[in-house]
Amino acid sequence: MSSAPPPFAGTSPYPAPGSEPAPRVRRGVLATWLQRVGAHLVDVLVALAPWLVAGPFAYLTAERGVDVFGEPSIMTTTAGDWAVLAALAVQVALWIANRWVLQGRTGRSVGKRVLGLRLADQRTGVVPGTGRTIGREIAHVLDWPGPLGFLWPLWDRLTQTFADKVSSTVVVRER
Repeated sequence: MSSAPPPFAGTSPYPAPGSEPAPRVRRGVLATWLQRVGAHLVDVLVALAPWLVAGPFAYLTAERGVDVFGEPSIMTTTAGDWAVLAALAVQVALWIANRWVLQGRTGRSVGKRVLGLRLADQRTGVVPGTGRTIGREIAHVLDWPGPLGFLWPLWDRLTQTFADKVSSTVVVRER
């Protein structure tokens, strides 16, 4: 039975610290922290798109009036409330479709595709699959004690967040 070659230069699957600035991973070079942040921001903008319709609609259909203290007030209408609820549902659906399903199947969310990045298995370089991608997304809760986990890739040898470490994934640049 043949074993796959290690994805990194050298004989060890974990290169010595400081041995090279951007280690090559099987089928790619590791993405920088800034590239990863950019891809995440694009993904957030995609998920926020429904609010570009729902917010103005709720505001424009709101009833203007005066509250019990004589101050001007705005009350959303039932139609505006439904628009906001629908926007929330579409936002969640977009996030799941983009970050869980699309990224799980192809290794690329919309943001990663725009910036030429891909999620990959740390050892083999292949797409980790939907299940591991969902686990990775849930594991991002580990990155939140302060922003430490999200800043960790700045000095981590494999530019991994804590969620990447738990799920054994890396983000690589595509050619």
